[in-house]
Amino acid sequence: MLSNQWLEDTGVVFRWVAHLACLNLLWICGTLCGVLIMGFAPSTVALFAVLRSMIRNDNAELSLSRLFLSYYRQDFWQANLVFWPLVLVGIVLYADFQILALMGGWLSTVLSCLTLIIGVFYSITCVFCVPVYVHFDLKWWAYYRSALFLGLLKPLHFLAIVSSVAVVYYFMLRLRPLFLFFGASAIAFIIIGVIQPVLDQLSFLGRSGGGFGR
Repeated sequence: MLSNQWLEDTGVVFRWVAHLACLNLLWICGTLCGVLIMGFAPSTVALFAVLRSMIRNDNAELSLSRLFLSYYRQDFWQANLVFWPLVLVGIVLYADFQILALMGGWLSTVLSCLTLIIGVFYSITCVFCVPVYVHFDLKWWAYYRSALFLGLLKPLHFLAIVSSVAVVYYFMLRLRPLFLFFGASAIAFIIIGVIQPVLDQLSFLGRSGGGFGR
C-alpha cells in the first residue's frame, strides 16, 4: 500500500517536472514569435495562466500547447498594454539610481532612500502583477494598484517568493542547462504557487460581495 502511494506521488512529481519543461519551451517559442519585444508579455501571461489552470484543475481536457496558445492569442495586446508601463517605470528607476550614485551630499542620500522605497514598491507590483492579471478581470491600470495592495497585505508571501526564487536561481547558475528547461517556468510556478491560494480566497470573498474574477 505504501509502495503504491509512493509510486503515485513520484509519478505526480515527474509529470509536473515534464510539464514545467514543456511550458518553458513554449514560453521561449512564444517570446521569440513576438520578436522578444512584443512576445515576452503575452508569453509570460500564458505561462502563468496555464500554471494557474493546472493548479486549479481547470481545462484538463486541453493539451498544454493548445491551452498556452489560446491564452497567448487572447491576451496578446492587453498583456503588452499592462507590461510596457512597468518597463518604462523600471528604466526611470534605474536611471535615477545611476544619476544619484554620481551625486554627493545629504540631498543625494535622501533621494536615494526615497528611490529605494519606490523600488521596493515597484518590485512588489512586478511580482504580484501577473498572478493578479490572470486571476481578475480589471481595467489595465487597476492591475498595478491591486498587485501593490496585495503585496503590502501579504509581505511574508513576497519574502517567501524572493527567497525561493533566489535559491532556485542559485542552483540553476551552478547547472546552466537547467535555464533552458526551467528558467521561466520554475519561477512562475513558485510565484503562482505562493499567491494563488490568496487569490482564490479573495475570489471567494469577492463573489459574496459582487467582486471581479475570471
